[in-house]
Amino acid sequence: MMIKVNRVLILLVEHDPGLRRSIIKEVEDVAQLIFNDEKDSYVVHVNLYCDDESLFRNLYLKALEHGVMTLGKGMLAYHEAWTGVPNIYLPLKELQELPPMVRRGVLEHEIAHARLHGSLEYYTSPPYYVDDELLLYVIYCSVKDYEVGIFLRTRGMVREQLEYVSYVLRSLDEKDYYSVVKLFGLTLPFHDLLSSELLEELSKVLEQDVTIIRRKYEEVESLGFYDKVYVLYEFYRRLIQRIQTSHGNKLNR
Repeated sequence: MMIKVNRVLILLVEHDPGLRRSIIKEVEDVAQLIFNDEKDSYVVHVNLYCDDESLFRNLYLKALEHGVMTLGKGMLAYHEAWTGVPNIYLPLKELQELPPMVRRGVLEHEIAHARLHGSLEYYTSPPYYVDDELLLYVIYCSVKDYEVGIFLRTRGMVREQLEYVSYVLRSLDEKDYYSVVKLFGLTLPFHDLLSSELLEELSKVLEQDVTIIRRKYEEVESLGFYDKVYVLYEFYRRLIQRIQTSHGNKLNR
């Protein structure tokens, strides 16, 4: 099935038999909002799977094929452009089980990624050395999520995003620094509209005031992608090292 919005062609690809198609209308509605003023011409693939297990099995094989070494698991949906073509991956069973507003927020978020992050630049190694590949991966995600959030907010697509972000924050693991780094990119575009308690939970994990972290993202907004990543990589690396050193000293007392 194909959906065309301006010069953007969206191909819906069914990878499993007997899929429920009720989500297709939602995809089309969101695509109209995201691409209604797009001037460029390109193709977006929306890959439909029966559930997350089937989706991730196929996505993992594709990652191996393209030499992708780090791949997040347990997300509500996925986006990549490893070949220079935007690909969205939707697990229909899990999405249908979400509250409607959260599901709409997921679709807005992923389709916005397809518009903003459909080139190889966002999925290839930076032109500088880093010694923490996992931190680099989550900062790539964090920067892209932040850009998507700003894009959606400027277009008035806020209500569903607040539901989506709040839903994701409920799964916060207070012992996982890396997940928190990723979540800051998701939450900061809506920091003034989200529960202060949720933001405080995030900031506690990294032992840093959320205002300082927010200002760091705002400082790099005008930079190119790799420069944003570099500044935030160094910022978070120092934060995490400080926490680990502090906790190590406490254990040795």
